[in-house]
Amino acid sequence: MTSGFKQLRNFIQKQMRMSHIYQPVMLRELLKSRGGASIRNIAAAFLSQDESQLEYYEQITKDMPGKVLGWDDPGWMKRARSADLLLNATPLGRREEMPLRPNALPQEGAVIDLVYVRGGTPLVRKARSLGIRVADGWTVLLAQGARSFETWTGKPAPLEAMRQTLAS
Repeated sequence: MTSGFKQLRNFIQKQMRMSHIYQPVMLRELLKSRGGASIRNIAAAFLSQDESQLEYYEQITKDMPGKVLGWDDPGWMKRARSADLLLNATPLGRREEMPLRPNALPQEGAVIDLVYVRGGTPLVRKARSLGIRVADGWTVLLAQGARSFETWTGKPAPLEAMRQTLAS
């Protein structure tokens, strides 16, 4: 496993607290900007009503492992190729679109595609065919649901029942 992937996994598993569970807000901002949201845009979305906390949330966002790149970054394809983790937070793939050329996929990293489509998106299928570690949208949805269930109830999530529900 690459160090960036390990850092992200460690952050999610050991450091994330309820005060850090902002994924829906961050994902909405990334989707709204077609993947090009800046750190400031994401932090501002967290705050939408409390300007006095903007610097605090900018720092939280900066401290998250990894680098967020937008489509308008001229070096994104080269960086994607050497990335520890490539995250597709766009809707591309729902209708069989491929969000990037296959030669831009990470050579040794992992791919997470937040789109959930039966059988996987073209990105998920291509990454798997190249032997790249992949988490598809269903995997992410299951993990988020399990984490939420455990946070709210204090009990272990019924993963198999949740998995069967998603599969139906």
